[in-house]
Amino acid sequence: MNQYPIYLKSSAVISITLFFVLLLKFDFSSAQSVLLKNIENLSAVADTINPGDTAATQQVFKELEEIIKTSPDSELVSDAMRVCGTIYAKTGDFGRAFGMFEKAVEQATKLSAEKGNTLKAKALVSFAIVCQQNGDFGMALSKYLEAEKLYFIDNNIPALIGIYSSLGDLYDKILQPEKRKEMNEKAFELSQQTNDTVAIVKAITGLATNLCNNDNYTEAIKLYNQTVELSQKIGNKQLEHVSLYDLGFAYSRMEDYAKAEEMYAKSYEVALQTGNRMDIGDALYKMGLMNLYSGNLEKSEVQLFKALEIARDIQSKILERNIFDVLYSLEETRGNYKKAYEYLNNYIDIVYVIFSEDDQQQSNFLKARFDAEKREFMISKLESEKEIQQLKLNQQRWLIFGLFLILLFAGMVVLFIVKRYRYRQNLAEKHKQLQEQKIIQLEKEKQLVATQSLLAGEEIERTRLAGDLHDGLGGMLTGVKLKLSSMKENSIITSENLAHFNHALDLLDTSIAEMRRVAHNLMPETLMHYGLQTAVNDFIKQVEPDGFPVIRFSLFGDDLRYEKELEISVYRITQELVNNALKHAAARQIDVQLFTEKNRISVQVIDDGKGFNPEIAKNGKTSKGLKNINDRITAFNGHLEILSEQGKGTECTLEFLIS
Repeated sequence: MNQYPIYLKSSAVISITLFFVLLLKFDFSSAQSVLLKNIENLSAVADTINPGDTAATQQVFKELEEIIKTSPDSELVSDAMRVCGTIYAKTGDFGRAFGMFEKAVEQATKLSAEKGNTLKAKALVSFAIVCQQNGDFGMALSKYLEAEKLYFIDNNIPALIGIYSSLGDLYDKILQPEKRKEMNEKAFELSQQTNDTVAIVKAITGLATNLCNNDNYTEAIKLYNQTVELSQKIGNKQLEHVSLYDLGFAYSRMEDYAKAEEMYAKSYEVALQTGNRMDIGDALYKMGLMNLYSGNLEKSEVQLFKALEIARDIQSKILERNIFDVLYSLEETRGNYKKAYEYLNNYIDIVYVIFSEDDQQQSNFLKARFDAEKREFMISKLESEKEIQQLKLNQQRWLIFGLFLILLFAGMVVLFIVKRYRYRQNLAEKHKQLQEQKIIQLEKEKQLVATQSLLAGEEIERTRLAGDLHDGLGGMLTGVKLKLSSMKENSIITSENLAHFNHALDLLDTSIAEMRRVAHNLMPETLMHYGLQTAVNDFIKQVEPDGFPVIRFSLFGDDLRYEKELEISVYRITQELVNNALKHAAARQIDVQLFTEKNRISVQVIDDGKGFNPEIAKNGKTSKGLKNINDRITAFNGHLEILSEQGKGTECTLEFLIS
């Protein structure tokens, strides 16, 4: 006789719940929560029901149909329909199964995205599992991927782990080991982001499966032991049974049959606690197989007969076939060929039955798929006819609309003529304004070219003068000094005349130094050879007095080179700003900061002197220096900002943007 302790408990709870829901309709949210929980219980019970147990199946259907008929809540109805679809598929009624899955998705679509996405995804996963079990791997993959998108939107990590674990199994069946490995690794990566122990166990199991498929059983066993510990920690006996069963499989592949039998025995003990007779029978079958491999024939036979009794009781032809296969090998090992032959015949008979049932199930599955596609075609056809009617209606509307447009167009033509006249007037006015703007722009460009030419001519003349002073006058003065020095060495001079002679040489040295300073100021060689940073630094050292003001020079950026004309302008402006501060500010400290970047040059000269009014300076007699600075800035599209107040010092900021 079948025993379903989990189901009986769930059924009783659901019956009581429904009774109280009918009495307490006003407390809808509480009833909804209870019903959702009990639908989950029914789903778990449905997984343990044997397809041949009609009475148990009908009882579950009765409970679910009651919810579908009486509940106004789409969330409850969708979930109940999904579980109904799973049971229909289990009993081979694929037509109703597909119909229920489609209705479950339809009900979920009525809900908000927050609730609907999860329910829709659960229905799609159930649909995919049925397709996968019946060999329609393409449809299964499509449904899994559709569900994955919905779970991804909701960031449902545990559900995504389940999807990737299922995809790993699917790719394993279609012989794509790399894809299987990728999916299992994805699941494991996601398991690091959740505290859901069930999901974590699934992910670790997938990773262990990858290791087993690569014959790395030692590492796989470590992972399976982790899943056992986690399952025990949360008290999930079903997970614990599966983990122990997987451990037994790994040890059997290592041919450690004693350890494998020990693991299968533990999984058997856990299965006894869950009451799942399929798991109990399967564990006994595996224990018998391991004892056969270990040579414990008597113990093996006892375990196999127990398993056979359960297999027949729950009408599991697959389990019965496997047991007869092992019994055949056991009797053959004993040398009892007559008994072995008998078991072999039993094995063959059951195989024929299984093939016949599989063929019938596959036929039902394909017919259901055909009917589903036919329904989709009919729906598409009806939608097409509706579209045709809508098109005719739209044509009539367009005709009326066209007449309206003709009248509207006539009015618009008149309006266009009036507007065209006004537009031409406005255009003429704008053209006149544009011409005036062009003239102003040309004047500015002309002034800019004149300024650039003037500055270029000035620098050329400075360069020529610096060369003439250095090469011409400098050479002559140096020659005079050499002659006088020679005369001093070769002539007899009185001590009184010697003092005058030495004084003359000192004056000559001072003249040469002053000539070189003037030549350097006209065109510093360091600027030409070493760039802006070095030139400004040398200039600061030359002009800094022994006392106050103290001049501090700071560099920011790399030592970059720019166009020769731009470097000269920046250097001249810096000279002018520093000299103005030295002459007029009466400051104790002057800060000079140079910023050199790839696309920008900037100079700041800040003093703590007496300050001035920039507006007055621009319009007064002392504005020639500022005018020279502004001319150089205009030539290179630069910008100068002067911030100053009486008694509060001055801050000048110069900036050139380089395109």
